[in-house]
Amino acid sequence: MSGPQTVVLTVIDGNGCEATQQVTVNAHCKNGDPVNTFTPNGDGINDTWKIPGIGTDQHSRIDIYNRSEQR
Repeated sequence: MSGPQTVVLTVIDGNGCEATQQVTVNAHCKNGDPVNTFTPNGDGINDTWKIPGIGTDQHSRIDIYNRSEQR
């Protein structure tokens, strides 16, 4: 990231209630750029997905979808 950037976060809870907020990110975290895909098919290429530092954030959540799933 070359400087501050604004991202839009949308959260939908289990009841379908939705909230959206813009957040400005001012800092770049080292090693915080995980790949956006992984293929756990046993071929030894991109079979695991490691995100440095995620284990230290108790509020982290990752949702994984495959290309055929509907959200």
